[in-house]
Amino acid sequence: MIIFNNMSKTILGWGIVNALATLAYIGFVVGIMSNSERIFDTAGRVVGPMAMLTLFVMSAAITGALVLGRPIWWYLAGQKKESVKLFITTVAWLAILFAVIVLAAMVRF
Repeated sequence: MIIFNNMSKTILGWGIVNALATLAYIGFVVGIMSNSERIFDTAGRVVGPMAMLTLFVMSAAITGALVLGRPIWWYLAGQKKESVKLFITTVAWLAILFAVIVLAAMVRF
């Protein structure tokens, strides 16, 4: 039987929050990318590619902060084991969410 202490519950909770926030942001970016021609309407102009590259860089920073922000904060505060566990938990939740999305796509929801 697995016994969870308060820190384990905190790590599991923050892991799913980080993963869900990352997934929500990804959904937002997919919405922008799916409608980029209509949103930017920049055929033959430099603005469209610049906007997409800027979105890419911003996305890297935002998702990096969502996945790594709190683990780095905890690590620097001296909670090294907890920070590594949180990072692994967040990545594990992302993998689970990815599997659910792939399975849903295969079933064609």
